[in-house]
Amino acid sequence: MRRDPQGTEDVQPVHVSITISALGVRARADGHSGLAAWRIIRRQQPLLAWAALGYVALLVVGVLSLLVVIQ
Repeated sequence: MRRDPQGTEDVQPVHVSITISALGVRARADGHSGLAAWRIIRRQQPLLAWAALGYVALLVVGVLSLLVVIQ
């Protein structure tokens, strides 16, 4: 076990999986999926959560800009 960043309690290592595709974003953490997984990821790996959010935002902006250029 290891201490969390605040040093208040012991936490277990977390297995995290984030899949980004054209159909959406899927997250799994410690056997949970959906919103429960995002809560675990945000608590244990905040940088990973922000990176996934930023990547998806860039993909959306890129697709929208291509649609504007084509028209």
